[in-house]
Amino acid sequence: MSRDDTAPMAGRSRPPSQRGRRAPLAWLTSFATVWSGATMTRPRAALVAFALLPAFSACGSSDDSRGASELGVEAGAPAATAPDGGIAQVAFERFDGTTGSFAEYSGRPVVVNFFASWCAPCVRELPDIEQVHQALGAEVAFVGVSVNERAEDGLELAERTGITFDVVRDPRSETLRALGGAAMPTTALVDASGRVVDVRSLPYKSAEELEAKVREKLLP
Repeated sequence: MSRDDTAPMAGRSRPPSQRGRRAPLAWLTSFATVWSGATMTRPRAALVAFALLPAFSACGSSDDSRGASELGVEAGAPAATAPDGGIAQVAFERFDGTTGSFAEYSGRPVVVNFFASWCAPCVRELPDIEQVHQALGAEVAFVGVSVNERAEDGLELAERTGITFDVVRDPRSETLRALGGAAMPTTALVDASGRVVDVRSLPYKSAEELEAKVREKLLP
């Protein structure tokens, strides 16, 4: 553990460069203590803080002004399943207002990423998804789905992040629910038969991590 991860030793002050800085997770430990509604010892508060960490790593939770309830899903709900016919029956909305479906991608494995412009982890993740699209796009289709926002916001984000794969809309979160999403961002991996084989409602840490998962699940 580094010195920055510990509190100052008794009788010694922090160096000037560290004054005013809070130790990592200090704010979350404080939150856990208040959230408990009772006085909590530091070790116990720290344990609660670590337990809460997953809830702060994706939108649809406390790190964003919009929650899972606004997405129409519960963060802890079991994953939904696509219809019996696979995702070919799952519809989405195009930016011109017309309706399409994943039948357009029949016979190809598909990476489906749900994002929104107000979700910071989504915005950070999109360039990584584009990188994997550039590497595997000849073998796997990539579809971005803009959730719960104005059409122009989704288009602006796609342009700003430089993504070149197909982007559609899901203004009522119906597509998100059908593919088993529980928060933002959600990435669903769909095999060539239309079966959802993996759903992750957290951002991938890197393009390399996503590419490895796509190869494992869709390109064995």
